[in-house]
Amino acid sequence: MHQPTDTHRTTKDLSPEELEKYRKRLDKHLQNRRVDEALLQRAWHTAHKIAAMLYDDFGASQVAVFGSLAGQKSFSKWSDIDIAVWGIPSEMYFRASSRASDISGLFNTLPVKSPCFSLRDVDGQKG
Repeated sequence: MHQPTDTHRTTKDLSPEELEKYRKRLDKHLQNRRVDEALLQRAWHTAHKIAAMLYDDFGASQVAVFGSLAGQKSFSKWSDIDIAVWGIPSEMYFRASSRASDISGLFNTLPVKSPCFSLRDVDGQKG
């Protein structure tokens, strides 16, 4: 039979061992969060590099990020970078996709009609 948990305990009610256990879990959580923020920054940097290449080398009319990078809270080391692109001639699509993969292996691209948001909207300039 499951015993009820006392949810009204405070730090005064915890043993030194329990406090140490909580401190370690909190430290690990904060460390993982810092790593995730650094990963997020690298992913955005990579997305901007890919967007610049798509605009400059392939004449894209618009580039947008979607998926976990756009939502950011769910982005993790297992995530990829999802990019939608408009305005690239269909015969250049696979070459553009290959060049984007050369920039980052964490990459998907889809020809879509409407973006989640445009990289132009993020900082007011293309790429």
